[in-house]
Amino acid sequence: MSGDAEVSEAAFTMTDGNLISNNGDLIYVTNTHADINLTNVTIKNLDSEGRLLAVLRNECQPWVGDCRSQWR
Repeated sequence: MSGDAEVSEAAFTMTDGNLISNNGDLIYVTNTHADINLTNVTIKNLDSEGRLLAVLRNECQPWVGDCRSQWR
């Protein structure tokens, strides 16, 4: 969820089911206010490098540089 150049708001709601990450962070939030609601959801992270939730400042966006080690 990203507000790109401007701060914005985003929402993600999921009820029942499976949320699976094969590659990368499962939920990535930057430059926005995000409401994330999961109810009766099974979460599977199949990427040992991926995070469940990444909330990062602009300087840590992948296209700017790798800040992963700062925010684990």
